[in-house]
Amino acid sequence: MGKNKLRLMIIDDDEVNNFILIRLIKETGLSVICTSALNGQKAIKKLERWHKKGGIDFPDIILLDLEMPVMDGFSFLDLYEKSFYPHYPLVQLYMVSSSIRTEDRSRAKSYPSVSNFISKPLPIIALKEIIQQYRMTRAA
Repeated sequence: MGKNKLRLMIIDDDEVNNFILIRLIKETGLSVICTSALNGQKAIKKLERWHKKGGIDFPDIILLDLEMPVMDGFSFLDLYEKSFYPHYPLVQLYMVSSSIRTEDRSRAKSYPSVSNFISKPLPIIALKEIIQQYRMTRAA
């Protein structure tokens, strides 16, 4: 697996949602390597492991759920910004949530690492746009 393939990480406690999303991504035919974590703490452990290996497996795009057990999206963001964002500023991180609270949306957008806040369920067309946007910004 070379770095020419885009790497996408889904951080969401809904295993069924993760499975469906990964399957939809594969069905698009896009060249994407997907991984998932069921909460922020498990995601941090994976990111730490990849960072220690020199970042070659570090994701290009992260889809982060807001409400999860063990470590929620905002707790994840606090750690992510301190530990990883300085090393990987080009990673596009999207907060994906069913929350309709404007405070959650505003708070998420206050983090420099967050590219956008997207409402669940994430439509496949939005996912394709995220991937295309990432590729366009990297080609520029």
